[in-house]
Amino acid sequence: MENYIFSMEKVLDYREDIEIKKAEEFAKIKFEISKIEEEINKLTMELSHLKEKIGSINKVSELMQTQLYIQLLEENIDMKKLLLLEKNRSLEEKRIELTKAQTDRKVMEKLKEKDYREFKYKKNMKEQKELDDISIMKFKRAKN
Repeated sequence: MENYIFSMEKVLDYREDIEIKKAEEFAKIKFEISKIEEEINKLTMELSHLKEKIGSINKVSELMQTQLYIQLLEENIDMKKLLLLEKNRSLEEKRIELTKAQTDRKVMEKLKEKDYREFKYKKNMKEQKELDDISIMKFKRAKN
């Protein structure tokens, strides 16, 4: 009997490719989120340092520059937090897409496993029938 060939192997391969693509997209957004979080932490530390330093400033012009820079840092932090919120939403969407792609692939793998079990069963039945036929022929020969 011939070797096993799954008739929907290309569909399974396609679903595996989709899953890989979705996993890469998920990882990319996760990486972007970590970068944004690092930037927020860096800006927050810089803001904290400036707020501590502001009490020791003696010149009005330097104080005004520092205040403007603090305001700029606060605006940047707010923008980064909004971007982070948007990326987290996007990450959740990608998580849902990845989960669906994994489920689709697993469905095809289960179908392949079931198809393979059926193939093996039919192969075993055919072999058993051949063995039975050989036994019957030997019995008939021995009887004659």
